[in-house]
Amino acid sequence: MSKIYKFKGGGQQARQNVNLNLPFVYSVDENSDWPEKSGSEGNFGYTGMIWGTDFDTFKRHIEEWAGQEIELTEEEEKEEGQL
Repeated sequence: MSKIYKFKGGGQQARQNVNLNLPFVYSVDENSDWPEKSGSEGNFGYTGMIWGTDFDTFKRHIEEWAGQEIELTEEEEKEEGQL
């Protein structure tokens, strides 16, 4: 199991966040089997989910899609019962 960083929506969402001036929020999965199952260190595509095991590489790919430097904010953990 590996630690991964995830940004929902992929490159398409990164471009939309820039256009709408929305924050870039990512989540962390401390025990993901994605790297083992996929045989890779990340997925940096246009749709779906951008994810990676290395934070700097993960951020660089989001910035490439966004077309500019961005500030990433880690998603706050929700308490039980919170939507």
